[in-house]
Amino acid sequence: MRDLAGRFGAAPPKPGANYYSADLGPFRLKWERHTEFVRYKFIVAGAGDDPFAEHAIAAVPGEWVAALPGEVVVATHAAVLPAGGEPVDPDAVSARFFSGRTLIGAAVAGAAVALTDFRIHRDGFGRLLVLDRGMTRRQAGRTVQRLLEIDTYRMLALLTLPVARELSPVLTGYERELAEITTALTDVGEADSHYRFSAAAAYHELVTRRIEELREERVPGLQTFGEFTGRRLAPAMNTCRATATRQESLSERWRGRRSFSPPGSTSPAPARTRRCWSR
Repeated sequence: MRDLAGRFGAAPPKPGANYYSADLGPFRLKWERHTEFVRYKFIVAGAGDDPFAEHAIAAVPGEWVAALPGEVVVATHAAVLPAGGEPVDPDAVSARFFSGRTLIGAAVAGAAVALTDFRIHRDGFGRLLVLDRGMTRRQAGRTVQRLLEIDTYRMLALLTLPVARELSPVLTGYERELAEITTALTDVGEADSHYRFSAAAAYHELVTRRIEELREERVPGLQTFGEFTGRRLAPAMNTCRATATRQESLSERWRGRRSFSPPGSTSPAPARTRRCWSR
């Protein structure tokens, strides 16, 4: 971030900063550091007739973008356009901006309509369109931020689903062979998976909260953001929650077994036979 700011003669972020915002001339930059990820937001005025033909990120030096560390979790092109006076025609909007795909959307914040297909397009980015019906700049910023956070936290919550799927048969085996387990589920594997399950619950709560803050109103013929995420995300979170409960129950049962020793017993603890593996 200091390098990017220096290229455009802007004051760099302070050491240890978790947030940075600057107008760098060709684009505005907002950067946030979170526990597991960082978010880069590049903003360019003047969307034009097709805001998804010329991307805001194209204004950022390409070699700097290519050198960013880590892996991409979510990438989205977002555009705010005037809604006009006519009712929104989802089919026309989809044909023009979303390659004819089925849209998800709703009237939000009392002054806009938000639309997306929750799909990754050929350029590797998703698309989010907000049709402005009289939002203030502050309202527009908050609305776009909430919509982007819904997708981000949804994807981060779903990172736990493969962990639950891989851990489930392991737990089944341990449940059948509890007498053979030693300290497997108090080892680091439990800590790693427990963190992912806790993180999933937190991200799921954030998704729910951001949707509530949108104050959605139905657009005829479209699923709302709440309905889409409820149908797609809730079953995955139920799987993760059930697996976490099984793991905690099995761990507690084993701890109780280890702590019990019959009077006069001098038998050593059973030898370690397995380790619990998780991503």
